Amino acid sequence: MANKLALGLAVTAHNDGDLTGGVGVFSVFKAVTPVPIAIVTQPPATKSVPANSALTLSAVGTGDPVHYQWRKDGADISGTNSATYSKAVSRPADAGSYTVRLYGAGQTAVLSATSIVTITADNAPPTIARVGNNSNFKSAANVTGYSGLRTYDTLLRQS
Repeated sequence: MANKLALGLAVTAHNDGDLTGGVGVFSVFKAVTPVPIAIVTQPPATKSVPANSALTLSAVGTGDPVHYQWRKDGADISGTNSATYSKAVSRPADAGSYTVRLYGAGQTAVLSATSIVTITADNAPPTIARVGNNSNFKSAANVTGYSGLRTYDTLLRQS
């Protein structure tokens, strides 16, 4: 049964008190040929995003079953097992070579083309992202600036 999965149902009957009572019955087994895995949409060859912005890469695969594992610079990225890799806030350390490995039960894994990600400087001027109801404004505001989320009073001290 090379390149096939055997699917079936196992039923076990027990007879309490009888030491010979466990009987296993296997039935309805059928050979199933998995659908070969293929990548139909590759991640972009290059992607450039400003620091502090969202980084999103995606690929589309076919096959049954198909599983995804995103990789950066040849190493698996923990917890990234969907068709889309997403990071809400990118940092310079996120620059690198990304690929996604598609695999399935008993099938040969398929590796995507490489996506080169560059993280550029965040040149957007600071803006107030959130203001609370507190009359003490300096502790109730968060400001998104050149190097991430900062409090208003922190930004003032840097002036």
